[in-house]
Amino acid sequence: MLMTGALVAGLISVVLGIVLFTTIPRHLGVWRFVQNNLWTEGIGWAPSFHHGIPWGYTWEEFHQQDLTGKTALVTGANSGIGFDLSFSLAQVGASVILACRDPQKCSNAKSKILSEANPKGTISTMTIDTASFASTRAMAQAYAHEYYGKQQPHTTIDLLFLNAGVMRLTDWNRDCPSKTDEDQIEVHFQVNYLSHYLLYRLLEPFLSEDARIIPTSSGSSFQSFSYTVATDLETLHRCDNGHFNLGGANLAYGQSKVALILWVKKLARMLGPDSTRRVNAFHPGLVNTPIVEKILASGNLPAFAANVFRERMSSTAWQSPDGALTGLYLACVPAEKGIRGRYFHPMAQEVVNPASLDEKLQDDLWAFSQDLVKDYLAPIEIPVAEEEEEEPTTSTTEMENGVDTAETTGTDDDNGETGEDEQEVDEEQS
Repeated sequence: MLMTGALVAGLISVVLGIVLFTTIPRHLGVWRFVQNNLWTEGIGWAPSFHHGIPWGYTWEEFHQQDLTGKTALVTGANSGIGFDLSFSLAQVGASVILACRDPQKCSNAKSKILSEANPKGTISTMTIDTASFASTRAMAQAYAHEYYGKQQPHTTIDLLFLNAGVMRLTDWNRDCPSKTDEDQIEVHFQVNYLSHYLLYRLLEPFLSEDARIIPTSSGSSFQSFSYTVATDLETLHRCDNGHFNLGGANLAYGQSKVALILWVKKLARMLGPDSTRRVNAFHPGLVNTPIVEKILASGNLPAFAANVFRERMSSTAWQSPDGALTGLYLACVPAEKGIRGRYFHPMAQEVVNPASLDEKLQDDLWAFSQDLVKDYLAPIEIPVAEEEEEEPTTSTTEMENGVDTAETTGTDDDNGETGEDEQEVDEEQS
């Protein structure tokens, strides 16, 4: 009996070793089988799941693009996916506005882009903290002042990447949600989704007629509460025992990410099938960014599991900047393909989250979001030069019209390297 137990334990160890520390399962198609038959939402989650599947978009295709004359604004741009998006856009000629919570980290990211990306356009920075509605509105006002009220011609936004995000590691083992300090809204919901809803509403008049709006969602959008997403404050802030965290999945984080997909589909409906503006969301996949190490070092995983995961990240996760490529695809995909209101996984594979197809839920979420930010939706004031009286483009959504002031434009002599993820120590991009 003892011998049998030892043999079973040895066999399990061998199997685990093969699974965790070799590429054999990948080459045998094990992970692709799991993806296709057992875990369909895992499409493109990691290279192992993508093995043998042609990329829907490649770096070669992207680097054939010429975005000279285009302006991109990227939230959470100082590291992770946001930095990779910004760096890559600069490489193909776009002018990029880095929007970050920490001005110094934003400046460091700008310096890195200027020194390594050989940008053709301008690289500038602005400050935004999506944990604050006032800060979000202040950034939108600063944009209007710096880019629309002074410059001739006005600078409209062609590519709006709503990327800033947070994953509260300390919330994994609690029953009640954490709230933002100023606005007292569940932190994931506000930082990842709601402030981006507000930012879009405020910046909508300053978008170009063929603008692309691209939120960073996540495969975690499949792991939300039973009701998918809250549409009232009582539900959003429930404190039921075991309700906030279930089976190790951060359901509040998943809720904020499925909210982005619901919002994308609602906005696409509002813009209409003939709109030249496009809105689509994407999941970067599991990417080896600084947030991964923060999660592993948080103590929420057993030390052994964390060490194994850390060991395998370099070979199992998408490497920077591959996580940004699907977002870049959505920025560059030809308009004639008619891609709008959709959600994609690496590499440029469309994925449907059934929970996001509920049009009533889309409508209810929009109404709930508008009510939560109504005090910050007044029209943005636009400084008008003495010689002109031009008004911004009329909003296509029922506009009523965001963090601190604008930083710098063009080149500078700041030194440093990419900072941590854009919101705070416990945040993430994917």
